[in-house]
Amino acid sequence: MQEGNDRRARKKALTRTEIRDAAHLLFAERGFDAVTIADVAERADVAVQTVFNHFATKEDLFFADRTPWVDRPAQAVRERPDGVGPVAALRRFLTAEINSYPGMVTRLARRRYLEVLSASADLRIAEMRLYRLAERTLARAVLEAWGSPVGESPRFQLSADLVAGQFLSAARVLIVAQRRLILDEQADVTDADIAATTTAVFDSLAAGLQVLDDRAQAESTAVGSTTGSSTSATSSSTSPAVSGTAKAV
Repeated sequence: MQEGNDRRARKKALTRTEIRDAAHLLFAERGFDAVTIADVAERADVAVQTVFNHFATKEDLFFADRTPWVDRPAQAVRERPDGVGPVAALRRFLTAEINSYPGMVTRLARRRYLEVLSASADLRIAEMRLYRLAERTLARAVLEAWGSPVGESPRFQLSADLVAGQFLSAARVLIVAQRRLILDEQADVTDADIAATTTAVFDSLAAGLQVLDDRAQAESTAVGSTTGSSTSATSSSTSPAVSGTAKAV
């Protein structure tokens, strides 16, 4: 039974990959606006409905597996080691991304991706929606890291929004600079320049963000201790009464 489920899962994943690859090739050849879902289905040799089973929209197809900045920062916060706060986890994540990004770039393919993106108003709008989704996703992860009841406080919700927004602004600087470099708009700027500048920008931001992080974690610890003490005190004060009641009965 399990083997059958695994086989179906592998087949589903393979179909998704084939649809994605077919779509990306078509977008590169014709541009985003000139390609239809029917074109993608024909190129991938599947039914139109099969495409929709894997991707809700054409924009989803275009951005498929190309936007790690949407969910991976939040993942870095949720999977951080013990003793590491959200801001420190984001700093580590950004450093890893900067160090790996230049090696991941295939300039020709990346250039065409950016050209297609720049030429479509629908894609630019969709990308802005992805940035807003990334901010919400990261802010939620930061709140979870700070814990309840701090995470339920409007004041700390605002702090989490600031942490997410400032971090993603720094990431956006990196992305935009890399795009300009790839498109030869700034031929005198290198990957190393971009990495150094982005790191410096986030280091400056991180100092202020760390204050918010420390304050939230300290308050969460304090509230937790107070709650624990109150619970113990309540238990102690009610135990004799319960005992006395039992004797009277």
